Amino acid sequence: MVSLKAVGLAALVTAALPAAVYAGLAVTTTDVNVRAGPSQDYPVVARGMRGVTISVEGCLSNYTWCDVTVGPNRGWVYASNLVSTYQGSSVPVLTYGSALGIGVVSFAVGNYWDSYYRGRPW
Repeated sequence: MVSLKAVGLAALVTAALPAAVYAGLAVTTTDVNVRAGPSQDYPVVARGMRGVTISVEGCLSNYTWCDVTVGPNRGWVYASNLVSTYQGSSVPVLTYGSALGIGVVSFAVGNYWDSYYRGRPW
């Protein structure tokens, strides 16, 4: 008979797996705008300087925009401005996102904004 404690532990471990799979590191190739959504139409949340290492939480399915964490800020960066290391070389996230193991995430403006931008003036 399986104990409830073991089932609960297995559920916690399984719930934690997607976050661990999605997260990766990338470096900005130019000064970047971190936006509130995956398009230039969204407001700028923060700016990142060239050469800054950021945490990539995941990218859209075509790897054009990535959900990132830069310091205390969460937002979206255009993937052609990001590189990461693959087999000892620096490669663009835009074309190597899948090979880098960066997970695919979706964007729902209401849920995302409620989680990260509540109380912002825009």
